[in-house]
Amino acid sequence: MTTNTAEPSSKLLAPRTARAGQRARTGRVAVVDPFSTATDLAGAFARRGWGAVAVLSGPPPAGLHAEMRASDYLDVLTPDPSDLEAAARHLRTLEVTHVVAGSESGVILADALARLIGVPGNDPATSFARRDKFAMSLALRNARVPGLRGVCAGTVAEAVAAARGIGSWPVVLKPRSSAGSDNVLFAADPDEVAGHASAVLGTRDIFGEVIDSLLVQQCLIGEQYACNTVSRGGRHRVVEIWHDRRTRLPDGRLIYDRMDLLDPRDTHVAIIARYVLRCLDALGIEHGPAHSEVMLTEVGPILIETGARLQGGDSVELMRRTNGTSQTDALVEATLGSAREHAERAHQPYYYRRPVTQLLLQCPADGVIGPAEVVEELMAVPGVAGAVHPLVPGTAVRRTADLLSSPGTLYLAAENPGELEQAYAAVRKLESAGLYVPSEP
Repeated sequence: MTTNTAEPSSKLLAPRTARAGQRARTGRVAVVDPFSTATDLAGAFARRGWGAVAVLSGPPPAGLHAEMRASDYLDVLTPDPSDLEAAARHLRTLEVTHVVAGSESGVILADALARLIGVPGNDPATSFARRDKFAMSLALRNARVPGLRGVCAGTVAEAVAAARGIGSWPVVLKPRSSAGSDNVLFAADPDEVAGHASAVLGTRDIFGEVIDSLLVQQCLIGEQYACNTVSRGGRHRVVEIWHDRRTRLPDGRLIYDRMDLLDPRDTHVAIIARYVLRCLDALGIEHGPAHSEVMLTEVGPILIETGARLQGGDSVELMRRTNGTSQTDALVEATLGSAREHAERAHQPYYYRRPVTQLLLQCPADGVIGPAEVVEELMAVPGVAGAVHPLVPGTAVRRTADLLSSPGTLYLAAENPGELEQAYAAVRKLESAGLYVPSEP
């Protein structure tokens, strides 16, 4: 195990006192793989007087905005997978009383460390069902929760046979344990299945793991939604439900278009919430955050997948600015508040201030971000609240083919849906008229 990002060491460190200028801490939480949205977790806990320790399961995953601010943490350690007890002893020495998975890659390690330390967490015996999409579907089936049919395939021939066995086209192929729409592909016939499987099997996912098998699933028809929750002691609180709209590319891929925050009075909210809570129980999620993607079909809601972590690519600052709170804030409340307070919040409709949209930019071809005046015009559009990450002129961008190749996410907010639609249209118009320019040969 290595500790302290400034100069990694194999020695276990004694608890640090508060740095000069820091107020006294009332407790400490460990965040496993604090990447993407979880880069803001340390700051959110600090607002309540709690210090954070970063635990890294391995190298930062590619493409997930994995920049970690080491100065936000009292300590940073990378456990030896063969000796997690040493890491647990160190975290106990640091007086850590809570362990949170910061991103998808940290789910299994967070479960294991919480159990070894003896603090609240999800059962390590069922961790696999919260990371592997095939195991996830089996867990739902065993709990008699409606789920998505799928078959595992370790070879091209197996993938083709699995697709044929599903009995309907198109089918979806995806790695079993990746994230961020990484290598999620649609195939309309056996030839496309063979081509996709051949191109993906044996490569590495965004976490650096070899993709040695694919999940072949039926393609659901309906409207897609994302449900964000926080749990404590098996009691689940719905924090947000988003209408997830996507754009279909000529090759059949779906790329993110926009996510619209639903008013909790929307008729779909209760249907989706009831179903997602059943899924969380089936997957053994008793503590911590979850991000569930659901398709509302003609036969009811069907889970696409659940991540036992915060929604990726979110901005805590922009959610606070547009809606007053965020899933990250709800996680801190669930972790540090009382069980009674959490139960009371779980009974209430989630907070909704006004229409909010996360708009994901779509680049049609490889190039660069255009001149500063175009970026400034974009950010000045009425209703644009801000960008999750700054759009820097001259920055290279790729043709958008999945979530990871989107140039960025903008938050839109308005007093009524009509104004929000005007902001959305203005942004898309600027995208097609100068936001991206071809790169130099």
